Amino acid sequence: MNHLKKALQLDKNYVVAFSNLGYTYMALKEWNNAIQSFRMILNYSNMAAPHYVYNAIGWVNYEKNEFKKSIEELKEAVELKNHYAVAHCNLGLSLLGLEDFDHAFVEFKNAVKFQPELV
Repeated sequence: MNHLKKALQLDKNYVVAFSNLGYTYMALKEWNNAIQSFRMILNYSNMAAPHYVYNAIGWVNYEKNEFKKSIEELKEAVELKNHYAVAHCNLGLSLLGLEDFDHAFVEFKNAVKFQPELV
């Protein structure tokens, strides 16, 4: 982790370091630090795939059992890239967390439709 922080000190535009730092914090279950690292990526206008970032933030919130926040982020991911099956699957899981079974089923169906091998 120190190497990633050092890389960011040397180059504040090294977006991959923010991403790797976010995933490292996730592995350590440092949820708020993970979200903060992922959010930094969204500050860069040249970000090519923000749907991945919103999915990651959504998953962190899912891990925190903050399902409503998770759903907000995952809906953003799906809005940016509708065919992103992983985000649909994660959205389904978050909806299950709120016991919204009907909508969860729809999201799982979307995930399978867009990426059948995901299941």
